[in-house]
Amino acid sequence: MKLRIADSFGAIETNHKGQPIKKDLSQLKKLLARAKKMKHKTMPKLLDGSEVMRTLNLKPGKKVGEILRKIRDLQYAGKIKSSAAAKKFLNSLDKQNE
Repeated sequence: MKLRIADSFGAIETNHKGQPIKKDLSQLKKLLARAKKMKHKTMPKLLDGSEVMRTLNLKPGKKVGEILRKIRDLQYAGKIKSSAAAKKFLNSLDKQNE
């Protein structure tokens, strides 16, 4: 994000008269502030790999990590908020594989 801000300062746009255009970076600064807050927010671990393997009858491997990342992404997006919801998501994957 900081690189994006620095890049925007380095790329000076001009109007039809060749005068520099001042950019409104307030929205970008707000996004950066939100990102900093989220970075320090820790989310509880809802499931572990052994539970994924047991529920979906999987062996250790990439697939387990991919599923855990998907659950974590949904958790950060606010779509999965509890262990029960994560288990429900796992069960829906199990039904899709039948």
